[in-house]
Amino acid sequence: QLLELHGWVCRDFNTTPAADTEKQLDELLAGDSIDFAHLPSLSQTEAISHVAQDRTAALEQVTACNPGFDAALFFEGRDQTNVIEANAACVREAYSPTAVGSRLADVYQAVIAEEPSDHVDPAAAGEAILNSFLRLDRLCPIRVEA
Repeated sequence: QLLELHGWVCRDFNTTPAADTEKQLDELLAGDSIDFAHLPSLSQTEAISHVAQDRTAALEQVTACNPGFDAALFFEGRDQTNVIEANAACVREAYSPTAVGSRLADVYQAVIAEEPSDHVDPAAAGEAILNSFLRLDRLCPIRVEA
């Protein structure tokens, strides 16, 4: 699925997959786990459904693979409500429509203040940047799946 999706993304950018794409896939799949972000959306949905069916068993499996995770998850010795409320307040403040709109307005003002150019040069390393972006090991399917 990842190779097929990667090929589709490369075609959309009018380029061919890198020669080491299968090696990148082998590296992604090496070991007993894969980063959740590298899973196609259907696989992410299946993983979430699996966890939802038996949360206790899923938590046991995750903590067995990640020593110390349970302490961080359950905020041992700390009041969870205060931590959650403080985090929620930070998110509301930083990502509210007003805050985001203000930052966007600042960017627009900076662009408007620039003198227009009659000529736009292509990025000197444009192809290298694109190839770096299109590496299979950097692909997060959820971002590009239709």
